Amino acid sequence: MKKLIFVGLLAFLILAQGCKKNEKIVEYVYVQPQNGKVYVNETKVEIGQKITAHFMNTDSIEVYSVTLNEKDVTYKQIDDSTVTLIVPHTYMAYNVGNFIFRCRMTTASFADTVLVSNQINYKYEDLPFGPYVKWNTNEKVTEYDSWKSDGYSQNVWKIQINYDTLKFIRSYTCHDECGITETLVFIDNGNDTLPKFLYATFDRIEWMKDPIHLKADQVTKIMLDNWGSNSFYSGTFSCPDYSWVFWTKK
Repeated sequence: MKKLIFVGLLAFLILAQGCKKNEKIVEYVYVQPQNGKVYVNETKVEIGQKITAHFMNTDSIEVYSVTLNEKDVTYKQIDDSTVTLIVPHTYMAYNVGNFIFRCRMTTASFADTVLVSNQINYKYEDLPFGPYVKWNTNEKVTEYDSWKSDGYSQNVWKIQINYDTLKFIRSYTCHDECGITETLVFIDNGNDTLPKFLYATFDRIEWMKDPIHLKADQVTKIMLDNWGSNSFYSGTFSCPDYSWVFWTKK
């Protein structure tokens, strides 16, 4: 009986070894790229920083959505192989991630594809509860980065000055009978001097829907490229709900 059990066990082990040779190893990934690669020019970044993504080994594409750790990313497509991005405000628990690009292949009959960037890491930032204003020491934003297209035109920021209060406003349509207005308000302390940030608002009015009004005056980060020098103002604004690039002249 013992001999029979031993023979049966040996046969089972031999069969198991044979099965192992035919096993397939499956690697699970969050999003599997369908075509091409995306390389970003920085791998260690901070909230509000501008970085550039380059598309490699792919046909011409049109980007229509970018996310990082499920946060919407402010971006501007420069050409069919280059996109500039603003790192969104994220929770410190998500200190690594990949930019996920949802695109349309402009030279193919099918519509959509997904491209994933190389991994990036966040610099640790002990942000204050109130607004945090600092000079930008990274890649500078351009006027083109700040333009917002609504399908009809490229909308730019405009400035309103009331004594020492500077208000930047950008308005555009989101679709028929839908309008968005974005506002940034500062107290000016003089050219080339960090201003005091007061608040930002996001307003969306759409037919048959309740208006949306968001106001941010805390847990915000403003990175300034230029403040008043040569009569123009530029930088980035980030908060948990949204991020913007602004550039405007007096």
